[in-house]
Amino acid sequence: MKTNRVTSNIAYVIHLGDIVDHGEDQLSEWTNAKNILYQLETPVTGLPNGIPYGLAVGNHDQTPNGFPGEGGTNNGYAKYFGKDHFLGRAYYGAPYGSSNNNDNHYDLFTANGTDYILLYIEYNTPGDSEYSAAIEANVMNWADGVLTTYASRKAIIVSHSLLRLPAGSNSDIQGGSGTNAVAAAFTNQGQVIYNRVKTHDNVFLMLGGHVSGEGFRQDTYNGHVIKSYLSDYQSRQNAPYSGESSRNGGNGLMRLMRFNKTTQTLSVRTFAPKTGANILETDGDSEFSMPLYN
Repeated sequence: MKTNRVTSNIAYVIHLGDIVDHGEDQLSEWTNAKNILYQLETPVTGLPNGIPYGLAVGNHDQTPNGFPGEGGTNNGYAKYFGKDHFLGRAYYGAPYGSSNNNDNHYDLFTANGTDYILLYIEYNTPGDSEYSAAIEANVMNWADGVLTTYASRKAIIVSHSLLRLPAGSNSDIQGGSGTNAVAAAFTNQGQVIYNRVKTHDNVFLMLGGHVSGEGFRQDTYNGHVIKSYLSDYQSRQNAPYSGESSRNGGNGLMRLMRFNKTTQTLSVRTFAPKTGANILETDGDSEFSMPLYN
C-alpha cells in the first residue's frame, strides 16, 4: 500500500457503497469490511492517519434494505465508520446531524495545490419502499449549505445511486467492449441530487455505483459542467457469460482517477490488483481521459 500510494500519488480513496451485503443482519460482514478497509489507516510518511478515505452508504448497508432513517446503520456502518472513528483526522469534515451517525458527511483534502471537498449522501431513492421524502429534504438542505460554505473548494459528490446503465451497454455482465458514447440516465436519486447541486459552480464530479455496469454523462448548467460516472462490477460474469453460475462479483475491479493540473485532464484506469499481472480493462468506458473541469 505504501509503495502504491507514492508511485500513483494517491491522495484519497472513495468507496461507492454496498460495503456489505446483508446490512445489520450479518454483522460479521462488517468485521470483515473493517479488517480490510482499516489497512488504509496504516501511517505512512506525512500521513499519520494513513491514506484519507470515505465510504458511501448503499442500500445493502442499511437495515431494512434501503432504509435511511436513524438506527438503520447504527450497529454496522456507524460502529466501524461513524463520526467517532474519524473525528480528529485532518481530512474529516463533519456529518449531517449531531450523533455518531456518519451516513451523510463531508471530507476535505488538498492535492497538488488544489483544495477539494468530498460530499457523501446516503442511499434514499424515490420509489423505494423505504424512501423518506422528509430525510431527503433535510439532507439536501444540509448539502446545499455545506457546498455554499466551501464554495472555494472543488467539490465531488459521492452517492451510491446516481446513474443507470446506458442503453445498449453490456458492461453489467462483461467488460472490454464499452464506450462513453451513449449518455447514462440519472437514477431517481441521482436526478434529485443533480437538481440540487447543479447551482453550485464548484461541483465538477459525481460518482456512484448501485447499478451494475459502467456509465457516464455530462451536464451543463449556466455554463458550468458536471461529469457523472457509474462504476459497479457486482454482476460481472466469466465467459461464456452463462448467468448466475458464472458470476465473479467483479474480480476486485476498481478505478484510479488521475487529476492532471498541467494538462487539465481527468484520466480513468480500471484494474484489479492481483499477485503478478493486474487484471486490466482498456475499452472506451474503462480507460479514457476527459477535460478535468469543463
